Amino acid sequence: GAARLALAAAVGLGWKSQSGALTPEMLAAGIVAHVEEEQEALRAEQRVPLATLVNAVRRSGGELGETPGETSYVDHCPLPGGGTGEHLVFNTPHGKLTLILMPSKRISHTVRLDKNGLTVSLMPAGEGSLALVSENRGKIGEAESWARGNLRWRGGRMRPNTIRP
Repeated sequence: GAARLALAAAVGLGWKSQSGALTPEMLAAGIVAHVEEEQEALRAEQRVPLATLVNAVRRSGGELGETPGETSYVDHCPLPGGGTGEHLVFNTPHGKLTLILMPSKRISHTVRLDKNGLTVSLMPAGEGSLALVSENRGKIGEAESWARGNLRWRGGRMRPNTIRP
């Protein structure tokens, strides 16, 4: 809505001075702000069809294996510093897990940030990156393992845990 656009504009203005290159740490902080702004995403219970989820991952250049739980929200969203991505939320046994796919945000290494009761893990994914956000800090490692095992990318930078014939 309007709040989202205002946030995107404010974030865009704040970060344009950095010559367009966000450090992974700045991107992680921007993701926390985005998730806080998008409270309706965490509250939504859309019962998203699997096809919608698969298409969202595919738009980001990926293929999806198992989901970590029922999908409660899927939307296309503006990203910190420009560009768009896919904002997905899952109901897991450990609470809500947000996955933000950012095909245009290339990072070299995984970054974790704890801020305002949220833990974000930013991981390289294909040509870009993904962010996992959870209120359950102790479970972010499981979320990372899920992502490594169940999200595959064109260009093959993230390898699945199991090699399928």
